[in-house]
Amino acid sequence: LIENNIQHMIINKLMPGPLTIVLPKRNVVPDITTGWLDTVCIRIPDYTLAREIIRKSGAALAWPSANVSGKPSPTSSAMVLHDMNTAIPLIIDWGRTLYGIESTVVKVEQWADGYIVKILRPWFITKEDIQDVVWDHISVVYADHGINESPGTRYRHYSPHWHITLVSGDFISQIQAHQHKKIALLATKEFLDRYQKNIDKLYAQYGLITMPLWSVANLLECAQSLYQLYATCDTLGIEQIYIEPFPEYWVWYALMNRIRKSIWL
Repeated sequence: LIENNIQHMIINKLMPGPLTIVLPKRNVVPDITTGWLDTVCIRIPDYTLAREIIRKSGAALAWPSANVSGKPSPTSSAMVLHDMNTAIPLIIDWGRTLYGIESTVVKVEQWADGYIVKILRPWFITKEDIQDVVWDHISVVYADHGINESPGTRYRHYSPHWHITLVSGDFISQIQAHQHKKIALLATKEFLDRYQKNIDKLYAQYGLITMPLWSVANLLECAQSLYQLYATCDTLGIEQIYIEPFPEYWVWYALMNRIRKSIWL
């Protein structure tokens, strides 16, 4: 009963929106829609067209991301068309995705003598948002890396074709070490402005390609740009991607979560 109450609070107060909750699967749910797990992921989208399609269908719909497994999730119809090609018969173009990366995924679990809310995949609905709607004595925690309790939460995921490395303090030496490859640097406008002279030299010497991740003042724009830039790197035949790391707290934690999942280990 307590577990159900916690689940109802999360659903009633945080949906519709970019949030997915993992629930026990009943037999009526086909295994193929859940990746043969004994749980099912439930989400109520806040896109009006998506909700209208669901309403007119008169049923719950199995609605995975429109990408090949392991590849970056699409943020536009053009990315869907490029990735899926002729594998699907129809694309409904509702414009660019609002949140850029995939929804927050949560699961309510029994823990010791009580319950916790485990965040399996972080994003726009933050740990703080969830804590605000559940009881004070219910802890909200992040899942360990590598956990696979729902589809789309595998550790290595969201990867473009080539290698990705986080920029270190001496990023010039990093790039010089791969001077014979086609290299791209994905970074915020602030980073690119701060190191403009060095970046100009690297462009002149090695043909370094820079791609702005918008501004640290607009996290949503950074998230909207990330997968699109990954797709652009694949199109350009980039062999080595360097990407600026972000602070790992608040909503920045989610962006770094996706970047770390895309790194080849």
